Amino acid sequence: MLESAARRSAWRAVLAVTAIEAAALAWSFRAASWPRIAQYVFVPPGNAASWAAAAGVTILYIAYAMRGLSFVRTYAFVPRRWREATGLKLFAVPMALVTGLFEEAFFRRFLMDFAQQHGAGSAEQIGVSALSFGLVHGVWALFGGFRAGVGATISTAVLGGLLAGVYILGGRSLLPCAASHVAINLILEPWLILAATSGRWGAAGAS
Repeated sequence: MLESAARRSAWRAVLAVTAIEAAALAWSFRAASWPRIAQYVFVPPGNAASWAAAAGVTILYIAYAMRGLSFVRTYAFVPRRWREATGLKLFAVPMALVTGLFEEAFFRRFLMDFAQQHGAGSAEQIGVSALSFGLVHGVWALFGGFRAGVGATISTAVLGGLLAGVYILGGRSLLPCAASHVAINLILEPWLILAATSGRWGAAGAS
């Protein structure tokens, strides 16, 4: 059973992350029209290779998290266990949409395009995206302690590098990366957060 303290901490984490990233997303698009926002997200739409790669990244990362965290494996695909955290699971849906879009817009499109404009090659762009993505997710140490922070940093750095590769493969398309990120979060959250707040963190990280 999930401890009430773990659920309360998870709620704080979910609400804080969603609120902060939703505010950042709104600020980023504050002066843009809906057609311009749609163009930013959907153009270019990616190609077959990038969509296939995004699907592969999604499957591999979910499998990695399931293998490393028995807690996540127990809850993610067992709906009858969701009763222990129904509200959190429902709120994880808007969280997945917000974080998937904002983080891909920032760590892939913004950072990688910025690096490219300053002369960085593809490998350097991927390195910058992966490293920054991993380091930011070290904030998980605040919810689950040092072990969770290190696990999240390493695993998300790898995920960030893979998604950065997808971004370049798709002709700098944001859409396959965002779709992969949202899908990962929809399946793994809020179980990753609960794994951290309940002290049941293993080798895998967070998204």
